Amino acid sequence: MTDVSAENEASREKALARLRARQEAYRAVFGSPGSPTPFGQIILDDLDRFCRSFDESVHFDKTGRLDPYTTIYRDGKKAVALRIHQMIEWSEPNADSSGSLEHSERSSEPGAG
Repeated sequence: MTDVSAENEASREKALARLRARQEAYRAVFGSPGSPTPFGQIILDDLDRFCRSFDESVHFDKTGRLDPYTTIYRDGKKAVALRIHQMIEWSEPNADSSGSLEHSERSSEPGAG
């Protein structure tokens, strides 16, 4: 194994360890898929309603024109609820180099682009 390959593998393992720890925390609060905690279910239901998780993000104003600010605002709210659901449901086989959670992990690190 080359030095670069070893560094890549070490970085991947560190990222996976952070994801595992974070998922454990999410599941301690919200429960696991199909087995939510009582309070976790209340919070998830409330967030799904508040964040409009199942509604369209695109918003048109009273004149029928696209309102980009409200659309972006709604999409941002949905992203929060989606992140929580993803962390609860994440499983390691889904964490490859193209996986959204691994990408989110890198982008949430301090100093990441």
